[in-house]
Amino acid sequence: MAEAQIERLDQPPVIISQPCSVMGDHSPPMLDPYDIAAAAASSARADIQQDSILQNRSAAPRPVKRKEVEARRFTGKENVEDYLLQFELTSKRNGWDDDEKSSALLCALDGQARGILAEFNDPMKPRYTDVKQSLLRRFGPTLGANYYCDVRGGWNTGVSCKFEH
Repeated sequence: MAEAQIERLDQPPVIISQPCSVMGDHSPPMLDPYDIAAAAASSARADIQQDSILQNRSAAPRPVKRKEVEARRFTGKENVEDYLLQFELTSKRNGWDDDEKSSALLCALDGQARGILAEFNDPMKPRYTDVKQSLLRRFGPTLGANYYCDVRGGWNTGVSCKFEH
């Protein structure tokens, strides 16, 4: 499209020999054909430049501004694995890095879950993986009457559990 406009601009101007108006004696004065051609060329160049600007803008990705989703509170009474899964979905949606995830997770602790803050020397600097492991140790699944290990060392409950040696 831009090439066609450039070719059109390279053509010699068309000379108009008769008025183009049907207004009779009230028609505006005739312009010099070279002034008309110059004005048209200038307008076409502006259109090409505007098209170029719009193409450059559309090529660059626009950051999507979304309202940040607040992490749900964790009290320790609900399933910690389910909570952490939802928390990680929230952090992905919000685009948090590990420092932001750690801070948001610590801020979301309530009630007895807030007790894990005592496990960190500086609660302002723990890594996300450390906070997550601390929550899993304190509130994760434990071996009880519903769990037993068979001779081959596998779990016979149908429940997926993680056991750290």
